Amino acid sequence: MKTITITAKTIAISLLFFSTVYLAQAQSLNNQTAALMPEEEAEDTEDLTSCASDFYVSGLYKNALHLYLDLEKTTPENSLVIFRIGVCYLKTANRQKAIAYLKRATELGVENEDFIDANYCFARAYHLSNEFDEAIKYYRLYIQKLHKEKDIREIATIEHFVTMCENGKKLVKQPVDVKIQHLDGNINSSFSDVYPVVSNDGSELFLASRRHTSTSGKFDKLTDEYNEDIFFAESRDSNWTIAISISNGANTIYDEVPLSVSPNGKQLYIYKSEKGASFDIWSCLRKDTLWTAPDKLKHAVNSADFETGCSISPDGKRIYFCSDRMDSYGGMDIYCSQLLPDSSWGEPINMGPNINTRYNDECPHIAADGKTLYFSSLGHNSMGGLDLFVSKLENGKWSPAQNMGYPINSASDEASISFTADMKYAFFSAAREDSYGDEDIYKITFGDYHQLDMTSLVAENTASDTSDAAPSPSLLHKGDVLYYKADFDFHSTTMHEHARQKTMKVVELMKKYPDMKLLVCGHAGAFGSEAAQLKISEARAKAVVDYMTANGITTDRLVSKGYGKAHIVEHTTGRHGTLKNRNVEFVIINDFNKIGAVVESK
Repeated sequence: MKTITITAKTIAISLLFFSTVYLAQAQSLNNQTAALMPEEEAEDTEDLTSCASDFYVSGLYKNALHLYLDLEKTTPENSLVIFRIGVCYLKTANRQKAIAYLKRATELGVENEDFIDANYCFARAYHLSNEFDEAIKYYRLYIQKLHKEKDIREIATIEHFVTMCENGKKLVKQPVDVKIQHLDGNINSSFSDVYPVVSNDGSELFLASRRHTSTSGKFDKLTDEYNEDIFFAESRDSNWTIAISISNGANTIYDEVPLSVSPNGKQLYIYKSEKGASFDIWSCLRKDTLWTAPDKLKHAVNSADFETGCSISPDGKRIYFCSDRMDSYGGMDIYCSQLLPDSSWGEPINMGPNINTRYNDECPHIAADGKTLYFSSLGHNSMGGLDLFVSKLENGKWSPAQNMGYPINSASDEASISFTADMKYAFFSAAREDSYGDEDIYKITFGDYHQLDMTSLVAENTASDTSDAAPSPSLLHKGDVLYYKADFDFHSTTMHEHARQKTMKVVELMKKYPDMKLLVCGHAGAFGSEAAQLKISEARAKAVVDYMTANGITTDRLVSKGYGKAHIVEHTTGRHGTLKNRNVEFVIINDFNKIGAVVESK
């Protein structure tokens, strides 16, 4: 496929559809189209098709969707247009609409297009609609088309999705006693509204939003979104005031997200980027009705890695945060640091296998009792995407994570949760059928849920994925993904020091076990054409292989493959979300350990 660039003509047509006077312009366009001669109409359709395709192959699915929906009106039997509408819905918030379009497309004759398999699309669409049996059927059909050796990484991913579906079938049969309320337009908008943080007394609500009133007020063509700012609202007479941006001292032209607020309400913890680069944890102080410019938390909490998610214990002596640093079990892990006598934070301690998994574990929230931890995870017994979990501190140890259950969790992402001090109410964000556009904020009112014993929340919580139980010494098997990943900068194929350090860990492991062979999998972010991102991912994989061979690993033990955008982390959005996709992974491709080799996971 040729590399696609977003041309001035494409942007011009896009502006026609997405400007603030969209309705009037669209009506004008319709009037003009009606007056066109057939050959002129054909030329106009051809231009629109070209522009829609530019957006589609560049991963800008919202823009592409609007154009393809317009094309559907004039070419309702065009199977490619119908298929791509289905894919666009699958990649955006209205995923429940994807199934009908995918069915129409297959009836019209399109099965596979642009590296996207129809069985995979059906599986994801049914999975995200909580139709788990249908999803499993199509996942199995998709696996049948994969190569057992070359696609071993993809097979492992799909098998994990199947496990999630099996978890979902159990969870929906045991609904928890809660009331879920979709907050109104004072809080939610037609844009992405996520990461709610409620004050202890429930009087204030902070959230991150990508609405058009963000600080920069500029639409980012790369991410298809406005930048993310922090907004807040107050509770008055049982109603929320209209959410407004907090002071510009905290919000910038880059992305900012609220993480937690101190028990006294005077300190707000956020994560933000410096000049659009990697994210760290910062704090702002309240002065009267305004917030100061944020200060970055010092070393120990922040590092050269990706730090997000933060919660302070009620006594202010412990901070829980997430990071993908060197000793994580795979993706993002949750850590705890103690406050030292000099008011700095001590060396972080990984929270261990009852909390962390080989997948992403994020957004910790420590309850007002100081011994109940809530967080989100792609591991444990998630039913799909990030699910919300809870663990109790008992006799100095954290209990195995328990899924908070359905309907709190769904097959989509529930990325974070925040409770009032009395534990009667909580707030979370999700993309559901009644959402106004993208993700919205929801309020949970608890019934008898919190009177239940922890062990009765959901049965068989950890049995479904025993592979999460690293870091104790364990056998590694063919198909396992090693815990180390080499990360790359945006559009870069050059290894930085942190990537070399993690790759050297793999080199040392391979020297310890000389029979081990690896598939070196290069990945790229969502933004850019399939061809361009495939080329970048291949170059990243090659760079890592070259580094490993230069350090003593023979080429016959390494297989290099670039996957382009094929393994995008689906729950990440915005420019910062792509950071988790720009890496190289290592997959074991032989049964080297059959002789009984035991490998340390760290």
